[in-house]
Amino acid sequence: MILIKVAANTIEDVIANSKSASNTIPNAVKGDIVLISQTINTLSRGDKSIRYIMSFDECYEDLNNESEKLWGKKWKYIISCSSVQPIEAFNLEDIQISNHNYKPVVTHCKLHSEDEEAVASWIFNDENGLEFNDFLNDSSELLQQIDARYKGAPDYKERMIKYFSRPTAIRNAVVTLKGTKCQLCGYEGFKKKNSDTLYCEVHHMIELNKNAPKTLQTWNLIVVCPTCHRRLHYGNMQSQLNDDNQWEISFDGLPPIILS
Repeated sequence: MILIKVAANTIEDVIANSKSASNTIPNAVKGDIVLISQTINTLSRGDKSIRYIMSFDECYEDLNNESEKLWGKKWKYIISCSSVQPIEAFNLEDIQISNHNYKPVVTHCKLHSEDEEAVASWIFNDENGLEFNDFLNDSSELLQQIDARYKGAPDYKERMIKYFSRPTAIRNAVVTLKGTKCQLCGYEGFKKKNSDTLYCEVHHMIELNKNAPKTLQTWNLIVVCPTCHRRLHYGNMQSQLNDDNQWEISFDGLPPIILS
């Protein structure tokens, strides 16, 4: 997943042509998600910087003055993309997990792996229900449906581009089955703004970006509070899956917490 920054006077042409330009080559491969971020100094007061995404195709040297024709300025490389999609607007600093400062980025950068999942969860959030509504009256059947669908390695980037098998739908199904109480500290959660719904988060014990098989299945997902979620990412934590297919999680060398 890469971030591309563009000014207000060029963003319309970037979206219309599914292209941007740079004097350096982005660290990206075909299929990577591209976040189109309008530069802060060209935003109107209160506007969010990221409102569109697209899929990276290729980067090639601009030998035909394409950038000058499109944007009135000569750049060394053209960043060619496809599948431009409008999304609910957001600022990266509001949802990122890492402490990395993306503000100094001038043209483009690659997102830290821990921020990719946070961004994907925001983009593909589905507050209107689950993909698995037909099975909510039978928990065992619901678990079987989830695990059967996600038994392979997650084709993460392709899934996001095509709006297929959203990670948030899996998250909602797991919360429906396991409840909102943190499995590590027992915190029940707080009420979301203007709602009676209790807030909790879901953590992938093996991160999606590792592309390991079955990481979207329910054995890899645990319900946690925001504090424990950060502790899992940044604390002194050791974990293992025991012979009973239970996660054993230990912080700071203390005896492990065994999750049922």
